[in-house]
Amino acid sequence: MFGMKNTLGWLLFFSWVAALSLIAQETLWVPHFTQSPDTWETHLALVNAGDAAVHVSVEAYDASGATLGSVSLDLAAGEGRDQNIATLFPNMTDARGWLRLTGSRAGLSGLMRFQHRLGGGTASLPLFTESGRDWVLPLLTNDNTFSSGLAVVNPSDQNVSLALTLTDYAGSTPATVTRDLAPRGKLVAMARDLFGEAVPAKSSLSLRADGEVAAFALSFSPTVDQIVAVPGRQTALPALDGTLSADIQAAVTAGSLPGLAAAVVVDGKVAWQKGFGFADVAAQRPVTTQTPFLLASISKAITAVVFMKAVEQGFLTLDDPLNEYLPFVLDNPAVSGETIRFSHLLTHTSGIIDNEAVTEQSYTYGADSPISLGSFLQDYLVAGGAHYDAEANFLDAAPGSLSDYSNIASALVGYGIARATQTDFAQFSQTTLFEPLNMNHTGWFLRDVGDKQPAIPYRVPAAGRFEALQHYGFPDYPNGQCRASVADLAVFLAMVMNGGEINGTRVLTGDSVAAMQEAQPVPIPADIEAQGLMWFTMRDYGRTLVGHDGGEEGADTFMFFDPAAGIGVITLVNGDGDGLDQDALDQIRRRLFDYGAALKRMKKRS
Repeated sequence: MFGMKNTLGWLLFFSWVAALSLIAQETLWVPHFTQSPDTWETHLALVNAGDAAVHVSVEAYDASGATLGSVSLDLAAGEGRDQNIATLFPNMTDARGWLRLTGSRAGLSGLMRFQHRLGGGTASLPLFTESGRDWVLPLLTNDNTFSSGLAVVNPSDQNVSLALTLTDYAGSTPATVTRDLAPRGKLVAMARDLFGEAVPAKSSLSLRADGEVAAFALSFSPTVDQIVAVPGRQTALPALDGTLSADIQAAVTAGSLPGLAAAVVVDGKVAWQKGFGFADVAAQRPVTTQTPFLLASISKAITAVVFMKAVEQGFLTLDDPLNEYLPFVLDNPAVSGETIRFSHLLTHTSGIIDNEAVTEQSYTYGADSPISLGSFLQDYLVAGGAHYDAEANFLDAAPGSLSDYSNIASALVGYGIARATQTDFAQFSQTTLFEPLNMNHTGWFLRDVGDKQPAIPYRVPAAGRFEALQHYGFPDYPNGQCRASVADLAVFLAMVMNGGEINGTRVLTGDSVAAMQEAQPVPIPADIEAQGLMWFTMRDYGRTLVGHDGGEEGADTFMFFDPAAGIGVITLVNGDGDGLDQDALDQIRRRLFDYGAALKRMKKRS
């Protein structure tokens, strides 16, 4: 049960649930019961404290949400009743599940009892829970004598995403994890199952959901025969949250978005994330927070972080000339005696430009590109190469003198890192960034995420029309080929917003993160406020934002944060085309920024 071995006599579980106050057919969900002929039994005790009879309907569901049956109870004024779940549902054996209670009027209160048959001990707790979206559960003690956890259920017909944050009693937050609950799904876990062995001895658990859930805390001890529970605090989010998911789903449908994954990061922590629509329209496979999406040019923001990591490790510097690392000579034929540095590549001022006649023909559909990054770049940049064009591949401008957004130059950053570190760029990214952040649904190639069911890219030529494309690859991959789930990307953004560290893992120093975002003294295009190292600053949604966006065949992506407010928003869409409504996407993003602001206000009030 809950992944724990029952080796010490008996384990005593307790739970607290929300106050059972049922008014005019109000409903309360009891997130957990356990029933076994040999081990556990659960009792439901109810009392009608009102002055009139109360009718209660009790429905039981197993852990998968399948119906186990229903019974009706009538309690006269002042009457109480304590019944074993097995008595209420005699055909149920070896079941773990949850209950739905519906009452006809106020006055009903109750408690739950979990009893181990071998030890005989019981624990009685007040029912003190309501369904809600933001909980603080007092997990109490986790040491060699006590362990604690939670049960949470999604009673709705929609997917619900959970963000679980563990906080020790001194106020520090050592870890956040995310989980998805299917419709009528359930999660029962101890703190160590969720966060590993490094659980503080005294801690609480914040549970934030993007839909209706019910939850209570669980605790056990092999030696103590009774524990008194302290009810936690349940707070309601503003009305904004009540319709957030429904409003986004409506915008997804109205905007002809095949699928959407979205996340909100607040003050360096992942606050909300959810999937909408379909990763595979034909198969009706839904988007989840773990679905990898093609990030398009958000990949450049990842390349910049990997570059700063290589700088910190002493492999190169921002001012290093590229020719110190390349196996060929990089020379702009239109400029004499120029020196192209990493800083020029990272700010789109190198004079190397995109020749679309070449880049548009470089895609490999159905597989990763068989052409290596180095050979493609050499063919593009060196006279005599298969893709060399002195006029179409270069500007007549000295490095640093003119801005021209360049995918080829961005890919050259990745190749320079590979040459400096003597490590394949994708592998260096994996070991220095993806693995430390547990970005397990992220990779530069299809072979890295193919078994994770990435979102199929779609062309949307007209509203409501979705034309599936094959997954594809291209040789200059560091500029746009990274695929990542919104859960992974949200952790990445939270790390950057938090100055290079998250959950005790430091990826970059604060100075490196600041340097990456700092406005560089270079020419900039009219549509941005400042150019950092790949990352840039723009003004939108009434905010000054730092981040990156992207567009590719079958991909429309956005990752920006408001440094002044500490709010970040991510949207990943597996579609592009004239039929995809950008106004709907703008509506979603604006709503997510507003939601982040509401979360901050709520946190401040509490």
